[in-house]
Amino acid sequence: MTSSSRAFFLPPLATASRSANERAILWALLSSDQPLNRAAIADAVGLTLQSVSRLVESMIERDLLYIGERVAKQGPGSPSPAVMVNGDAAYSIGLSITTDRISATILNLRGDRLGVIDTLPSSPSREAILDSCAALVEGLLINHVKDRSRVIGIGLVMTGFFIDERRVNPPELLAELAHIDLPALLQERCGFPVMLENDGTAAATAEAFLGVGRQYPTFAYLHFAAGIGGGLVLDGQAIRGWRGNAAEMRSMFTAETVDDRPTLELLRVMLCEDGHNMPTIAAMLDQFDIDWPTIDRWLNRCLPGLNLIVSTVSAIFDPAVIVLGGRLPNSLALRLIDQIEPFTQPRLGMRPPLVPIIAAEIVDDPAVIGGAAMPLRAYFFPQVRANFERS
Repeated sequence: MTSSSRAFFLPPLATASRSANERAILWALLSSDQPLNRAAIADAVGLTLQSVSRLVESMIERDLLYIGERVAKQGPGSPSPAVMVNGDAAYSIGLSITTDRISATILNLRGDRLGVIDTLPSSPSREAILDSCAALVEGLLINHVKDRSRVIGIGLVMTGFFIDERRVNPPELLAELAHIDLPALLQERCGFPVMLENDGTAAATAEAFLGVGRQYPTFAYLHFAAGIGGGLVLDGQAIRGWRGNAAEMRSMFTAETVDDRPTLELLRVMLCEDGHNMPTIAAMLDQFDIDWPTIDRWLNRCLPGLNLIVSTVSAIFDPAVIVLGGRLPNSLALRLIDQIEPFTQPRLGMRPPLVPIIAAEIVDDPAVIGGAAMPLRAYFFPQVRANFERS
């Protein structure tokens, strides 16, 4: 496959860090919970102090890093200055298209979320959706970016499964976007390279980059939204699968059980049946009340399917933890965690260890945050496999 057919291209950027050692230094600085000096960086990345000093000086010259306040050294000696990531060195935009809204955010190189906006397109037509996406991108640029040459790309996120490297098969409500080269159309409107991902893997990427992944580098992620999807992260890197459809949870269900999946759309429909006015998932989440009686009925209906998902993921992947996230309210995540019962069979009087289930740390639109994180990770942090790049 030639580079021209890949879903994401890395544009030339004067400040770009491309060597494996520079990427490792940036990740060590971003993932640390405290400032690091050169000696601490050397310990973290397994290089000599002399090599780290040379690399750091080069990255300072290219505006990727700067020198901060002094931090205490381990052992004798005077405190030495911390090395800091310059957030303004690069920016990345995330766009998320769901069945009930379009949202956008922008991250800087430090992973700081500088702004977030969302909208409803004027119609479900392809042109209206693309126009709304372009307007959101322009709004973020106007408000948060002085030098647009430092914007490295857009991570576009949409629910659905990949049919090839640049086309997704989405739910019926997004049929106007089905089977088209959406990255090319959006790049034409916005002028930046576009990387395409499904919402489950994107949300897992956000969690790996800025949340649970800093403690658990290998985890499974369940993404609750209009459907149920997911993502798998191994040693800090999202596993996309050969076609990009790893953790496509819908495929676990038969035609007889697919309507009982643990989805927020099912909860919304059941709430409407019980007399609530919930025209969209967003409206339901704005009014969410964990004490709604409907929730107990929803739990009874969807727990068998959720037990199946958790049991299957545990048996096949054996992650450190399983994270419940997506658009799932934290209070509902905790209710689910209390009631999930994975299938286990004893052998010689022992059952396999259960994989702990925890609530997501990134709770405010993780898919769009993951979308913004994807170009940053591809460009500046330890290498991940590009979309459908095969040897």
